[in-house]
Amino acid sequence: MSGFAALHQVYANGDPAYTGRVTVPLLLDTATGRLVSNESADLVRMLPRAFAECATTPCDLYPKALRPDIDSWNDRIHPHLNNGVY
Repeated sequence: MSGFAALHQVYANGDPAYTGRVTVPLLLDTATGRLVSNESADLVRMLPRAFAECATTPCDLYPKALRPDIDSWNDRIHPHLNNGVY
């Protein structure tokens, strides 16, 4: 998928009815043009599983032993930093 000069065009192409803010990161299904997610915490959790077969070096960005700490930090950071633009 290419030919876009600005990120808002990618959002509009993926969902013409979208009226929210244009934010990054953005996971985009380039085969369908579908916006998958722009939530960084979700991306960290889903990427290792979704792309495991493509990885040359396996990587777990959300290891089970650290999940309580990761979630605790995310609960503190997300509302004030990640969602600060809203």
